[in-house]
Amino acid sequence: MAYTIVRYKKEHEKIWDEFIKQKSINGTFLQERAFLNYHGSNKFKDASLLFFLDNELAALCPACEIMEEGKKVFYSHKGSTYGGFVVKKSIYKTEKIMQLICEFEEYLIQENFTKCVLKPTMKLLCKENVDLFEFCLYYNHYKEYKELNLYIDYNTYNEDILSNLSHMKQRIVKKCLKEGLVLRELTTEKEIKEFYAVLEKNLKKFNTKPVHTEEELIDLYWNRVPGRIKFYGAYLLDKIVAGTMVFLFPETMCAHTQYLAADLDYNKLSPMSFVYYSVAKIYKELGYKTLSWGITTEHLGKEINLGLTKNKEDYGSSYVTNYIYEKELGNTL
Repeated sequence: MAYTIVRYKKEHEKIWDEFIKQKSINGTFLQERAFLNYHGSNKFKDASLLFFLDNELAALCPACEIMEEGKKVFYSHKGSTYGGFVVKKSIYKTEKIMQLICEFEEYLIQENFTKCVLKPTMKLLCKENVDLFEFCLYYNHYKEYKELNLYIDYNTYNEDILSNLSHMKQRIVKKCLKEGLVLRELTTEKEIKEFYAVLEKNLKKFNTKPVHTEEELIDLYWNRVPGRIKFYGAYLLDKIVAGTMVFLFPETMCAHTQYLAADLDYNKLSPMSFVYYSVAKIYKELGYKTLSWGITTEHLGKEINLGLTKNKEDYGSSYVTNYIYEKELGNTL
């Protein structure tokens, strides 16, 4: 039996989010409409798809339509880090996944898309092993790109958090503790705005801005995904000098740092090292299995920031690869 493919509309919001939360093996709150819609309807042209089998929702694909050189591209939703197929366990079989990909491509060609780019959910966030997807996309001639993501695996981490760090990082953290740095959870709008000011100041040196606006972060924190986001600030006396924003995925007991930033005026103290250490300690004590630091590569993994990689390695990190798949439609090779 063939899949029935339907383009997402507002009336699908409830069944979409219920599927992500209750039925999928690889969906996260980052693919829920409550999260995807934080940017408003005008920022991206939504091209998300729902796949029905035997009149039941079997899979989703959050995506947007973009134009490249005048051609339509089906692209993993730019409102989230991860897109790709989100499926329920009952269709996670080789024949069903191969059929899903084949009929998905036929649909895209009929809709005049010339290219497809998929960014599947990171393995650390999946409830089930997703190697089958990787093979099926490879088998169907998708070009595969890899990004390097560093994370802490608490199964291999010593109980004494400080002992997992390099000798240099240990010295820095001890100095920060001696200077009186403390890490606090930020829970008020005023505190979050103070962190955002540090973040903006930090990114300005790279001539860039945060992906999210201050208003969007506050909206996500209070309204859209309450309980899924935490903010932390490192304080010297009553002044915030560094901080981070953390996404929480209790389904797989993974925490992920989205932003890490320090006030450049306090570089000599290196408060960011204290934030890394303190957050690692917090989520170890909370019983989390992993703590993701994010990727250290750019341009589809073609470039690696060795300095950033070395810094994250100094906290006793492990490695996982995130995948991106791309295919020119109508081509078989």
